[in-house]
Amino acid sequence: IGLINSITTGSDIKIGFELDLPLHLRLEDAMRTDTIDLDFGGDNDDATESDYVDSVILKLHTENEFPLDVDLMILFTDSLTGVVLDSIDVGLLDAAEVDDDGRTITANIYDSNIALNSGQIDALYNANRVLLDIKMSSYDNQNTAVRLYTHYEFVIAVGILLDINIEE
Repeated sequence: IGLINSITTGSDIKIGFELDLPLHLRLEDAMRTDTIDLDFGGDNDDATESDYVDSVILKLHTENEFPLDVDLMILFTDSLTGVVLDSIDVGLLDAAEVDDDGRTITANIYDSNIALNSGQIDALYNANRVLLDIKMSSYDNQNTAVRLYTHYEFVIAVGILLDINIEE
């Protein structure tokens, strides 16, 4: 509203751009830890929810478009005492393969089922937080420098299959 091609009080100009820097890197055993709050606790008079669970299978679907190998360990902890109740070693999720320029060719896709033992099931119900210990290394880090781009994605989908005993 107003005069065309004129600047008035209160007007502004916004310019956005993305810059492709010629940055190549090699990464070996970089560590990252993330924390997720967990609350399966509930007020139940006679028994806990874990008493009704016979088995738990963690279904994991990942799509790794980054040229980074990811080694993932899930730790169930009590935030008050700092005690690790149990853990799950998800294992290595391989980096996406890269071309000669260090760009990702295609994402690596994984589907896995992880059966939890009784100790892990109890830890899942008794923990109030989960620590994700992540160790990363770049694709073929001894020989290849890779590039990281903003359009790369790392997708994790998690589901749980429960075998529940509802007999009284």
